[in-house]
Amino acid sequence: MTRAKKIEAKEIEVSTDPPINGQLFETDGNWGIILTHGEKSDITDEIFQELAKDLVKKNITVLYFRMPFRINKKRIPDRPNIQEDAFLKVWEWVHQQQTLNNKRWAIGGHDIGAKAAIRASMQISMFGEIPPIIALSFPLYPPNRPEKLRVDELSAIMGPILFCQGNKGNQGTYDRLTNQLAMMANFAEAKLIKDADHNFNVLGKPPKIVSKWLANDISSFLSKV
Repeated sequence: MTRAKKIEAKEIEVSTDPPINGQLFETDGNWGIILTHGEKSDITDEIFQELAKDLVKKNITVLYFRMPFRINKKRIPDRPNIQEDAFLKVWEWVHQQQTLNNKRWAIGGHDIGAKAAIRASMQISMFGEIPPIIALSFPLYPPNRPEKLRVDELSAIMGPILFCQGNKGNQGTYDRLTNQLAMMANFAEAKLIKDADHNFNVLGKPPKIVSKWLANDISSFLSKV
């Protein structure tokens, strides 16, 4: 029996001021995804590490990067323009790499990273390309404050986008999200991650199971773009 090849991440650094670091899970497939974390999450969280491995098995390259506030070990997220600039720097970096610049690239993130990806797509579109977006647990409002709805980014969606949302999150459920999308971006695709909270924790299911659900949804979405 042939042993499965171990999937390992390559540490990367994008030369900016300050430098942006991350991880690259590379395949020879045609698709790649640039993803970042949320306000409380990190790229080394088990769910994201398992997701990268599952996407690699589907021949999709994954590049995770950290936003400056996480690199600098700060609790308060960077200003929106700094988040967008980080995406642009990583976008430029992958297109300068010989083994990466021939792929089609999507961008995305978890939580505030999803919002940043939508805003960054507007900046990238000025170069003549609108990248598909993967929005993981889009935050509709601050934790446990549904009356503080913040959905400006939904009106800024310009191209294909996939939302993966749980139905037990404290920052916006699947039903609440799809109601907003029906009014603001009815062409968007949304997938329910059943019984998942904002961080994709599902009672009784280990992260490696939930990551497979996410990977299947993402792979299916990209195959249609």
